[in-house]
Amino acid sequence: MIEETVVSVRAVPGARREGIRYDPWARAWVIAVTAPARGGEANRAIVELIAKRLDLPASDLEWVGGTSSRRKRLRVRGLAPAEVDRRLGHASSLPG
Repeated sequence: MIEETVVSVRAVPGARREGIRYDPWARAWVIAVTAPARGGEANRAIVELIAKRLDLPASDLEWVGGTSSRRKRLRVRGLAPAEVDRRLGHASSLPG
């Protein structure tokens, strides 16, 4: 059985620098990318950043909601929820 996790994301496109942190109030991972929010550029950058931090191919990540919103949902195949949180939390790089 392949593990699968749905991750809640709050996108911050057009940021000065890329980073990831968890916002417990929003119950979502805040993902900042330098790519602008046009033509899917920010969505692609978010997938690439998360895949890199999770050490997974980008093909294991799939949008399941909110692609045109700041609040998004992303399915991650191959990792359990606790492992996703551990890997993203370890990679956290935005000030709290």
